[in-house]
Amino acid sequence: MPDMEGYPASLRCDGEASLREGFGDFLVRLASKLGASPEAATAAGAAGRACLQALGDGHVCTDLHVLSGILKTAPGEAQALLVDSRVVSGDDEEKKLPLVLDHRGRIYLYRYFAYERQLAADLLARVTAPVPAPLGEEVQRFLAERFAANADRLAGRPDLQRTAVTMALTGPLTIISGGPGTGKTTIVATLIAALALNEPPPRIALAAPTGKAAARLEAALAAQAARLDPEILPRLPDRAMTLHRLLGASREGGKFLYHRDHPLPYDVIVVDEASMLDLSLAARLFSALPPDARIVLLGDKDQLAAVEAGAFFAELARQTALSSCRNPASLPERGNGNLSRCVVWLTENYRFDAASAIGRLSALVSGGDVDGLAAWLPELADGDIVWKPTGKGLPSETADSLAAGFADYVEAVGRGDPLPALTAYEDFCVLCALRQGPRGVAGINEAVERRLRPRLSGKPRTPSPWYHGRPVMVTENAYDLGIFNGDTGVTLAGKDGRLAVWFKGRDGGVRSLSPSALPAHQTSFAVTVHKAQGAEFTRTAFVLPEDDTPVLTRELIYTAVTRARKHLFIYGDMALLLTAVSRPTDRRSGLADRLALSSPEGRAPSSVHGELKEIK
Repeated sequence: MPDMEGYPASLRCDGEASLREGFGDFLVRLASKLGASPEAATAAGAAGRACLQALGDGHVCTDLHVLSGILKTAPGEAQALLVDSRVVSGDDEEKKLPLVLDHRGRIYLYRYFAYERQLAADLLARVTAPVPAPLGEEVQRFLAERFAANADRLAGRPDLQRTAVTMALTGPLTIISGGPGTGKTTIVATLIAALALNEPPPRIALAAPTGKAAARLEAALAAQAARLDPEILPRLPDRAMTLHRLLGASREGGKFLYHRDHPLPYDVIVVDEASMLDLSLAARLFSALPPDARIVLLGDKDQLAAVEAGAFFAELARQTALSSCRNPASLPERGNGNLSRCVVWLTENYRFDAASAIGRLSALVSGGDVDGLAAWLPELADGDIVWKPTGKGLPSETADSLAAGFADYVEAVGRGDPLPALTAYEDFCVLCALRQGPRGVAGINEAVERRLRPRLSGKPRTPSPWYHGRPVMVTENAYDLGIFNGDTGVTLAGKDGRLAVWFKGRDGGVRSLSPSALPAHQTSFAVTVHKAQGAEFTRTAFVLPEDDTPVLTRELIYTAVTRARKHLFIYGDMALLLTAVSRPTDRRSGLADRLALSSPEGRAPSSVHGELKEIK
């Protein structure tokens, strides 16, 4: 839901449709009260509703073409009506009105316009910041040793891992994009180890948009620790946190401890899974950065964007990137206002090569090569990728096949040991594009559960949702319990028959909670692709819906297929898959334009700085 802080409380009602209508009616009344004509007031109401609809669809703004279609008039006439409505300002005006119409015909809620303009200014202020001193000899030796093994593998190709680390050590802003297996965790581990060589070591914060992603970052770095000098380890951060916790979000929501007037107490901030960052959170993060702090953003520009409005990381990472720098010591000059000099794309895969089935499939999808995909995928009936055409609904044989994927999990649950059961559960996952419908999360969970519950629990089905072997996914954060949205657990009966839900701890062990103590949760034989973002599984089944839907995009397909480390099973209709791959996500936003059009100093008008001081 869009951030409506600052608007009348009566507008904060349940249901997006009610919110849109309420806000539109509010603008009509306000415009009329300020003396606008009935036609102009009506146009303002329609623009407000369209803005909220756009935010619900992931866009930052709407535009005159959308509005003119609603009003059934020419864009020029729609523009004139908005200008006359008294509730719309231009992007070069100092007025603080509910809506903003910029010079490119984009229409914003004022708050999102302020977020976008301020974020562009903060980004460019970092691009134009002075370049730190060159790397010291000790750090250069460490990097040479750390990446020595890459030389033989790369055979003369540029070592973009080393380039990325060097960029992060020498620049105030670094944006690193790469798919699964391209070495982003190696880069983070090497970066923080190199920073720890400094005297005194800098204060480093590790963060991610979700608790689950933060936990995965911790676990991945712990696995890398064995490759580092034991003397360095005490200097390294051993915890990652959510961005909301990093920024000091209040439990009431909307207020943050850290902001422009009270910046974060860190010298280096590393954000993993940055593709999940929405515009609002990105703006708050950059607003809270100390002027001399460095920030490193890691993600995958081809993955799904944030659930909320904006595609912040993709917009930055899709700038022309450094992809051929053979000598990290001769990186192009930084600090000249060119954002592309802060971006590196990791193209070398250390998990599977481009010739592997999953590597080839991910390349075909991310490149939008529908012809290549149509010719190659139907040939696959066995091996690492299996294509399974599926008719309407959820055929019994498809449900049987999905349930069979949990055979190892069923066996592990039967032994009753929490850690092996959790490990077996994480080996296989069913992914869906939708929550509802026979091929959505709800339908597949019901079908798989009907087949597996008697085998897992050894008892007939009862009205209670709880049983031995029920896998669950938490759907909201519970900081007091240390449980976060996206965490998965397994329900097991103890010797006394009492059920407990077991989760993996951040220390590698396990811990349990009573089912009654859990925050909001759901059965999780199947999850949405959005919920699985950032996770990886040995085997993945991806079930396409029956019919086309706007959520089926190239990014969703790419995210789904790259969750598999070794084996992928795809169920669905080929024409639907190709339609999705041919449809890249296109979120309306003005961030790229503002980055290009801002002044060389990267400064927004002073009034915007003042206005956003209120966003705490």
